[in-house]
This record gives sequence, structure tokens and C-alpha cells, in this order.
Amino acid sequence: ARMVKALLKRDGLLEHAGNAGVLHPGPLVELERRAAAAATLTSVLEQLHGQPMSEAFNALHGADSPYAAALEQLTSEVSQHAAAAEVTLRYASTLRPWFEQLSSKTATMGELRAAMGPTLATLRLVQLHCPFYHSTKRFNTLLRLVADEIVRQ
Repeated sequence: ARMVKALLKRDGLLEHAGNAGVLHPGPLVELERRAAAAATLTSVLEQLHGQPMSEAFNALHGADSPYAAALEQLTSEVSQHAAAAEVTLRYASTLRPWFEQLSSKTATMGELRAAMGPTLATLRLVQLHCPFYHSTKRFNTLLRLVADEIVRQ
């Protein structure tokens, strides 16, 4: 339960993941982190709904153990976080084509300039509609990653 609780608290951006082993991470690294977070939470949820945990839950519930309620609450929290991670991934995925264009080694300066308007418009829509990126800190970090990628190009 402690490991799952620690996992649920880890929802930050790159500063919490050691930049995923990349010296100068770009915005694509953030998209990969969102995908990894969604996959991890989905995996934990599947394990909590699996046969061994169902049997353990039934045994705890049958014995009127206080741990049954705690396990049920933990499963509910993981379910909520997994759903939120999927929503975040869905919104963040709309940025992938623009981030790939910004990260392209073959893109010309004209192509990068032409991609900036749609990239910024999509970023703004993601900020407005995705609960994860409503946070100023999270959105600023994402903007910093985009700006750093532009400077690298």
C-alpha cells in the first residue's frame, strides 16, 4: 500500500524523474512520461482487480477486517488517478505532431517558424482543457521544454 501511495504522489514533470536519463529533455520526453504514468497506473489498477487481490479482498471482507476498507479506498484512488492520467495523455497526445516537428533534425528555420503558431495554439488549448496542465508550474515547465527545444534547433 505504501508503494502505491508513493506512486500516486508522483505526478510531477521532469524535475521529479531525473529528466528520464536525458541531459537536455525536450517536449517529447514529457509526452513519454505522461504515457509511462498512464501505463503504470493502468497496470497497478489491473493488478488490484486481478484474481489474487480479489481473493485477498474477499478474505479481508469476510473477516470484517479494517484493512478491507483501506484496500477498497486504495483501489478507488488508483482508479481515479488512472482515469486522470488517461485524460492527461489524451490531451498531451494532441501536441505530438507539433513537438515532433520542433524536434526534427531536418526541419528548416522556415518550417519551425510556420509550426510555432499551431504549436502555441494547441498548447493553449491543452492548458485550458486538461486539468493536469491547469497548474501554472506544470504548464510553465512544458513551455520551458518547448522553448529549450527551439533554442537547440
